[in-house]
Amino acid sequence: MDDIKDSILLVNTFAPEHVSIMTKVNDEILDGLKNVGVIFLGSYSHHVLGDYIAGPSHTMPTGGTASFSSGLGVDTFIKFVPYVNIDKDEALELSHSASIIGKAELMEGHSNSALERINKQKD
Repeated sequence: MDDIKDSILLVNTFAPEHVSIMTKVNDEILDGLKNVGVIFLGSYSHHVLGDYIAGPSHTMPTGGTASFSSGLGVDTFIKFVPYVNIDKDEALELSHSASIIGKAELMEGHSNSALERINKQKD
């Protein structure tokens, strides 16, 4: 690459499993990298140490999946259960927006359900 910024763009677009950075401006490059499984920073942080000793899992996102997922880690094994707790006034306010989104997604049942709940809550 002619410009280091082009390299950052390439990495973020390609979303590789791993990248090695060995420059005089490692920190500047590091801040720009968002879509990579693991980054090996500096000439002594080589891939083999990352795989077996340094901490990151050997199981990394491949095939460009680093754009939306991370390597295998402790969070992979933690189960999260989200919950929603909305009161009547909030539900009235939000249901209209939900209906619009439902229509935009061509999910008429969802849209109609939100509208119906508005009508019942007004009573």
